Amino acid sequence: INDIPVGAMRLGPEMPQEVALPLPVDRLNRDAQGRTPARMTVRLEVAQYLRERPCEQVHPEAAWSVLRSDSYFETQHVYQPLPDLMAFPYPFSAVEAQAPATWVLLPQDPRPEEIAQALQLSALFALYTPQDRTTTIAPAPEVQEEDLRQANVVILGPETRQPWSHIALEKMGLLPGRRDLRDLYRLVSSPLQGYLREGPSPWNPERVVLLALGRTDESARLAAQALLERIPPVDRPGTAALVDEWGRARVLEPARVSAPPSAQEFLVLREPRLPAPAPWVVIAGVLTVTGVTVVGLLLWARWRSRREEEADE
Repeated sequence: INDIPVGAMRLGPEMPQEVALPLPVDRLNRDAQGRTPARMTVRLEVAQYLRERPCEQVHPEAAWSVLRSDSYFETQHVYQPLPDLMAFPYPFSAVEAQAPATWVLLPQDPRPEEIAQALQLSALFALYTPQDRTTTIAPAPEVQEEDLRQANVVILGPETRQPWSHIALEKMGLLPGRRDLRDLYRLVSSPLQGYLREGPSPWNPERVVLLALGRTDESARLAAQALLERIPPVDRPGTAALVDEWGRARVLEPARVSAPPSAQEFLVLREPRLPAPAPWVVIAGVLTVTGVTVVGLLLWARWRSRREEEADE
C-alpha cells in the first residue's frame, strides 16, 4: 500500500485458504516527510513458485491462483484527535446522528461570493455526512455567544468585518512566537495571504472552532477557498496554516496533541499553551536556582556571624 509492503503468506493444500495481513498503521498514516496521505494506492502481487527438478516438465495446469470476488479489506473506524486541520472536514461532518451542530459565521455585510463560499462549505459537510444534518449560516451581527456553546464553528471573512475572529483569537491564545493579535495580523498583512487556525472552541472546550480569515477581502477569500479546493487543506497535521496566492496551505504550527486516533468521536484536546522546554533549559534553570540559593545562604551566614561578633563586643 503506497509502496509499503504489508506482508506475505505462503499458500498451498495444507495452508489456510483465507489470509489476514495486518496493516502497518503507523507507516501508512505518516510518510517519511511526516505527511498524511489523503489517498491510498493498493497493489496486490501474486507469485507462484513451484518446486522443480532438473529436466522435469511442469504441467500448465499444475498451479492456480484464484482471487474470489468476495475478497475484502477490513479496517477499523477511528477518529482523529482534535484540533487538526488534517482531519478536515471532520468534525463539521460527522457519522453519528446526534453529532454537535455546525455554525458558519459570515462577516458583517457579507458579499455574494462570501455567501456562496458558506453554502459550498455547507454542501461539503453534507457530502461527508451520511446522516441528514443542517449547517446554520448566519452573519456576525445576528449571532450570540449562547448560539455557539454547543456547536462546532467556522468563522469566515476579513478581520475588518468579522468581529468573531478577534474574540476567538483572543480567547484561544496566541501561537508560539506571536506577541499579540497585532503581531499575528502582521503575519498575514499581504492581500494575497490567508490564514487558517483551528483550536478548541473558546465557548465550549469540547467543541472546535475553525477560522479562515485575512486582512482583506481577497486574502479571506483565499483562506476559505483553500478549505474547498483540497480535502484536507494541508498535507501534514497542524493547527495553523498560511495560504499563499495560489491557494496552497503551509502548516505554521504542527498539531501538538499527542493522542492516537480513537474510537471516541469528537475527542477535543486542549493545546498546550507553551511548548515543552528543551532539556538544557531545564538543567540551566535548576543550576541557576541552586546557585542563587547557595549564594543567598552564604550571605545570610556572614551577616549572622557579624551580628554575633558585634553582640559579643
